[in-house]
Amino acid sequence: MPRRTQQLMVKVAAILPLMATMTGCLSKPDSVKTFPSPNKEVFYTVETYRGIGLATGDDTRVYAHFSHGGKSRKQVVLGGENIENLAIIWTSPTDVDMCVIDGLTDTFRNQVTLITGDDPSSSYTIHNHFREHC
Repeated sequence: MPRRTQQLMVKVAAILPLMATMTGCLSKPDSVKTFPSPNKEVFYTVETYRGIGLATGDDTRVYAHFSHGGKSRKQVVLGGENIENLAIIWTSPTDVDMCVIDGLTDTFRNQVTLITGDDPSSSYTIHNHFREHC
C-alpha cells in the first residue's frame, strides 16, 4: 500500500471515533424522562446529554413516539442547550403544551405526524404549542 494511503488511513482512524462521540453516535443519554399521553400508543421522551467541562452545555432533545401494529417511529419535536425546566402537558390526545423556562432552543416542530404503515390507523398527528412560562 502506498505510504500516502497509509497516512490517510491513520488520520481517518484517529478522527472517526472523535467525530462519532461528538455527534452522539456512541453515547447514550445521561437521563431520559417519559411523558405518557392519553393514548397508550403515544408518548414523549426528554433525553439529556450532559456536556463535558465548561465549554459545552447540556444537550436536550424531546421526541414524540408512536407504536402501532408492532412498528414504532419517533421524531424530534424540540431540541436545545441547557434546557433544565421543561414541562410537557397533554391538553388532549393530540395537543401538547411545552413549557420551557430555561435554556436555548434550536429546534421546534409545532406539528409532527408519525407513520408506521399504510392504513389510516397507522399514523398519528400531534400539535405542539411552545410556551415560555406556564
